Amino acid sequence: MEFNPVEIFKIAQKLEENGISFYKKSAEIAKDENLKSVLLDISIMESTHLDFFKKMENNVKSSDFIDSNDIGEYLERIFGAKIFQKDPALKIGKELLNMSDIFQFALERENESVEFYSNILKNIKNPETSRSLEIIIGEEKVHANLMKEYLKTSN
Repeated sequence: MEFNPVEIFKIAQKLEENGISFYKKSAEIAKDENLKSVLLDISIMESTHLDFFKKMENNVKSSDFIDSNDIGEYLERIFGAKIFQKDPALKIGKELLNMSDIFQFALERENESVEFYSNILKNIKNPETSRSLEIIIGEEKVHANLMKEYLKTSN
């Protein structure tokens, strides 16, 4: 199965929507105010990513800047099941029992996002879009590092 550029940006939007929901729900159950603030800040960053991917979806219809050869197969193989989860925030309270579990789950999702966006970046032809996507990848890496730091200090 091969995805076209519009579908790729829709998938990216779904990743960001899931992230927003997850971080907001995690902030609701965080007892530490600093931790709550970090989680809410990350949800805001994910919202800016969502806006970017909505803009890219609209722009892609009039621009030919992505070569989607083999990307559909990659997406299906690597991200298919996780991207299309109904709502990762639903895991909180059922499977994710404490903040360490939440941060471990978040770390895995952030790393997957970095990998996903990095693979899309390889196919972007528009320099402005590439720069914007590089910024988002950098922010996702910062999120992953925050999760790693929390996990180090919580053990």
